[in-house]
Amino acid sequence: RGWKTSLEERYGEQAKAVEAAGETPTKLISDGVDNCMGPTWSPDGSQLLFSCVDPVDGSAILIHSEDDEPEIQVKGAFAKDFSWRSDGKAFFYSATHTVDRFNLYDDVYFHQIGKKSSSLLTRGKRARHPSLSPDGKDLLVVTNKVQQNQLARMTIDQQIQPLTELEGHQQLATPHFSPDGRYIAVSKWQDGERDIWIYTADGSPY
Repeated sequence: RGWKTSLEERYGEQAKAVEAAGETPTKLISDGVDNCMGPTWSPDGSQLLFSCVDPVDGSAILIHSEDDEPEIQVKGAFAKDFSWRSDGKAFFYSATHTVDRFNLYDDVYFHQIGKKSSSLLTRGKRARHPSLSPDGKDLLVVTNKVQQNQLARMTIDQQIQPLTELEGHQQLATPHFSPDGRYIAVSKWQDGERDIWIYTADGSPY
């Protein structure tokens, strides 16, 4: 009991100090039961895109606008990250699906707001984490083959061009272009550590 009382007193004082300084107001968007991931603001900040799994209704990708209830955009899909088109009327995401009946692969999808279904941009390519270039012409993606990730560029004709030749089972995640399109920031795991790496737009370490 002594340690519990000590912690209550210690952190109780901290809580009072935070309350006195002023708390940031919050608003619950999901129902508090769903498992939700990937919140991403639209370019103008008016819409929040995210994905949830409900224990009864299953998975869905939703959009929340201010003062409105979240609206389902894609039923039966779940994604951890999104990339908006600059006009805020469409977005890209990656999700796991079944290929050739028995294989589970990540692939990239394109969805226009208000449409009933998404367009599959890759098929069985094990591509994920799409991120649109500032000029809207290309997508950055992370590909996977034999537990080795590579950074790649997907062109408008849906061709995938590798940008790196990594070895040693390095793992990449969430690449993003710099605002001017000259550099790429990406999370990389190697040798038991995860760091943020910077590459040039052609895939060379900076």
